[in-house]
Amino acid sequence: MCKILKATFLSSIDRRIRETAKRSWKERKHRDWAKEYLTRVLAVDGKDNQQILNSWKYGDALARTGDDETLEELDKHIRSATLLPNMEFWLSDQIYKLLEQNWKKVTNKWPQPWFDSHGLLQRGKGKVFIDSKDAIEVEYSLWFNPASAPTAKASWGGTIKTNLWQLMISGTPKVILELEKGQKGTIIFTSAVGDTTTFAGNGPYPE
Repeated sequence: MCKILKATFLSSIDRRIRETAKRSWKERKHRDWAKEYLTRVLAVDGKDNQQILNSWKYGDALARTGDDETLEELDKHIRSATLLPNMEFWLSDQIYKLLEQNWKKVTNKWPQPWFDSHGLLQRGKGKVFIDSKDAIEVEYSLWFNPASAPTAKASWGGTIKTNLWQLMISGTPKVILELEKGQKGTIIFTSAVGDTTTFAGNGPYPE
């Protein structure tokens, strides 16, 4: 089924659909590679410099294929682990910084705005209702920017760990996001890459 969908979208008469499909499958492939590279990198303890040298190629590949989730995993490891100086330098200066630069270049090429995932207010498991149909269980991440002045408006949005870009292409459905504790908010899909859909809040923040 996946191969059929891939062939359908890559051969679409709509150039935007073809480009989105090509980018989505490429980044999905990179995400799979990055998981393997991250596992190998985090397995190194640095007690022997030869370990780092032997795994250097995996760190270099990780910096070229990782994404925002990889950045979060690396940051968590750097902050929580008791690292030797050589390991901290390798992870922070030789992998994290290069990955951050490469990921910024990738997201700058996307046709829709991407909301930075750092500093998210909350994450959880909830449900999405599309045009009042049956619920789709999802993992979500939310961000919230309060109003900067009494006359200004607050903004919010986030990401869903489900690719729903087929629905984005076919129309503009009414979408309700229900959080873990039952709060609900209306959202609008803005972009989709790999297995992640980005959205913007449409109305009050679900408090």
